[in-house]
Amino acid sequence: MAKNPDTGTIQRMMRSSQRLQGHLAEISRAEADIMAASREILGIEESDPTTTFHASPRLSTGKPLLERHIGPTSDIVSIEFLEAGLLAKRPVGRIWDGGQGFSTGFLVGHGLIMTAAHCLHSEAEASDLVFQLDLEAHTLGAPVPVREYSLDPGRFFFRDEDHDIAICAVTDFTGLEPTVESFGWHVLSSEDEVVTARTPVSIIQHPKGRAKSLVVHNSHFVDCGKTSNDDRFCWYSGDTEQGSSGAPVFRPDWRVLAVHRSAIPARTEDGVLMDRNGNPVIRSGQYVRELSELDDLDDLLFAANEGVRASRIVARLSDEEMATPDQERVRRMLLDIWSRPGAARIARKATASGLTASI
Repeated sequence: MAKNPDTGTIQRMMRSSQRLQGHLAEISRAEADIMAASREILGIEESDPTTTFHASPRLSTGKPLLERHIGPTSDIVSIEFLEAGLLAKRPVGRIWDGGQGFSTGFLVGHGLIMTAAHCLHSEAEASDLVFQLDLEAHTLGAPVPVREYSLDPGRFFFRDEDHDIAICAVTDFTGLEPTVESFGWHVLSSEDEVVTARTPVSIIQHPKGRAKSLVVHNSHFVDCGKTSNDDRFCWYSGDTEQGSSGAPVFRPDWRVLAVHRSAIPARTEDGVLMDRNGNPVIRSGQYVRELSELDDLDDLLFAANEGVRASRIVARLSDEEMATPDQERVRRMLLDIWSRPGAARIARKATASGLTASI
């Protein structure tokens, strides 16, 4: 026979019900805001009666069904987009100092990783860092061990502050980890990026050093400096956090578009920083133009995130000549593997083979 709940149980149930009602109220308010915006766009007056939805016309009537793209772009992609994304995420990892310092990097071939230059200040610093792969949440599947590789600047180290890009070798000195090549790599192309505004972009990253994460929603290409004197960078709307520097930014086909480096604050026409309300930032009666003048950036308005274009990285590395014959040989090998016919397909095949072997 079931027992009647005691007073404590009833009180707990009432508190849970109140919390649930509060959450539902928040959701209802959010839905109401979205509905109001949609009704405004559709020209539906607030006094209009509630719309009655009718069944779609039967196929047998012969009437055309009106299915259309909504907006300036088509957002329909093959389901293979998800499978390709599972391959694209494998070469991406976290660069970690063993404490509170971390950033994102990704394999680019021949046991080399790429990241932002401001994440690797010197060869000496790189020697104390590790590169971690498979640092991911797996609540829907079997746990996967994190694989850790040491940075090995003695084998190869390239750094350019002007492009904010760095490349360093990684090595498993223990001999206990899978070969780093089994994770595959990403290819950078020397060809100019052919993308238009509003093209969706994805960013695989380790925000705040957390498990590997992905940005796909509200993430679009904005513009690049191809018409200016400085055409190194491009801009996009995808979210990032501290620790995301060095993350690969992808086109819809999962080819590398750029390497993330920084957020770009919004400014007035004369260069004054703007707050979240779109007003000029003023401190002590003076307009603020430099980020260094502020202790807290949380109230700033940011216009976009910025990355260095893949084609400009290839061009910069092509102009370099390394200090030692061994490092010069690695540089040439890297450029060669990127420029081979079908380079991206070869890299993706290596990633898929490594994934299959690990299952």
